[in-house]
Order: sequence, then structure tokens, then C-alpha cells
Amino acid sequence: MGFARWRSCLTGGVIGGLAALGSAVVCASEVDAGRAPCVFVSGGLGDDAPAPPADSPEALAARVWYDLDLQLTEQLQQVMVEQGYRVQPYAVPFADTATQRRTIHQQWQASGCDWLVQVAHTVGERQGQAYFGYDFTVALQQSRGRRVESLFNQRPRFVRDRDNLLNFRTREVVESFLKDVNSRRLLEGARTSGR
Repeated sequence: MGFARWRSCLTGGVIGGLAALGSAVVCASEVDAGRAPCVFVSGGLGDDAPAPPADSPEALAARVWYDLDLQLTEQLQQVMVEQGYRVQPYAVPFADTATQRRTIHQQWQASGCDWLVQVAHTVGERQGQAYFGYDFTVALQQSRGRRVESLFNQRPRFVRDRDNLLNFRTREVVESFLKDVNSRRLLEGARTSGR
């Protein structure tokens, strides 16, 4: 699948800079009940706080963290395809957080993919130490979305300082997450090849 066709699969926001991933990227319109299972890989989910006023410093910061989340999600999608998974990419629109989770569930259900890998970002302070991090969730929907089972969560956190922000390696974070997922064989049914 070419890059332009991959982009046409996105039903929400834009994830930029991803190279063509080949036949392992699947559009929702290409999935049917009897055809290759896939993983709905969604990024851009932030915290549940109300959206800050437009043009405020908080809104600018929220947009920066959203964009970083999408970069990590893009890397995740790319590495998953390299590892033989069929993925359907999705970017949560940068919008009011009150509707994000419902939108993700609706898009996942409509995708025809059995599995969800959700990337969410978090920024905060704990015991006087500023941090940033990501929440990875793997879930399985059964009975056409009527039942959803959470299979795995991973929540890496990083000290929010200049050094970590300048030297953050998205691929290392993604590979660590996928190593844990692969060791548990959580997504094996969505592989296109026996890796």
C-alpha cells in the first residue's frame, strides 16, 4: 500500500512522516469477517482534563504533547508492520477530551479489527518531580464489540528534564513495549507472517 493510500485509511487526525508500509496496513473497508485479522493502533489520547482555552500556554503545551504522542504511535505502527502485524492506523483528533474515548471505541468497532493497541500520553508531577510518560493498552473486542477485554497495560514514565526530552528515543520505548506484548503472544492472530 502506498503512502497516499495509507493516509486515506486514517479516519481521524493526521500522522505525518510515515513511510509506505506495504500490504500490512489495512483500511477498515478492506476488513471483513472472514479475512485477515488486524490490530487497530490508535494514538493521540491525552488526559481527561477539560481542554484549555485556545491560544493559551496550556493549549500550546497540550498540542506539543499530542504531537509527540503521534510520533511515538507512528513509530509503533511502523515497528509492528516490520514485525509482521497487520495494522490499521488511527489518530485521535486533537479535540475536546470528553469525546476521545468514545470516538476511539466507535472507530475501533467500525474497523473490523479484533485487537486495539492504544497509546496515550500523560504529563504531571509526582513527589515534586516533573515527569512525562505513555500508557500503552492492549485490548480485544469480542461479539462485534459488545465485550471488550483489557489484555495488557504498560506505563513507562520519564523524568521531564532537558536531557530526557532532547534524547528521548521513541523506537526504544516502542520496542520495549512490543517485547513484552510478543513474549505474552497477545497479538499473534494479527501477524501476516510467522515471526
